Amino acid sequence: MKIRNGFVSNSSSSSFVLVVKKDDYDKVYSDLSDDAKKVADACMQFKTIFGIDVAIFSDWCDNGGGGSFDYIEVDIEGDKYGAYDELQNKLGTIEDCFSHSQDW
Repeated sequence: MKIRNGFVSNSSSSSFVLVVKKDDYDKVYSDLSDDAKKVADACMQFKTIFGIDVAIFSDWCDNGGGGSFDYIEVDIEGDKYGAYDELQNKLGTIEDCFSHSQDW
């Protein structure tokens, strides 16, 4: 018997978006490694929504393990995917955020 914990999906792909206040993002950014900062510079978008400056992070992945980050060119010294994981983990520490995921 297999027991699975956490999110399980039979969908062929998933996407998500995370929106945080720019001030909170700036605090996280200052703690990133140089490689993770380069990844952030390539991935993040900045907008003003209802008068609030926000940072937006979005991604998609398919059931083959590929994702939008595979198509982003980043010139870094170390592991591109390790730096991407660092960015995701640090963004996950921000308590005041909006996130949404969708399977399709």
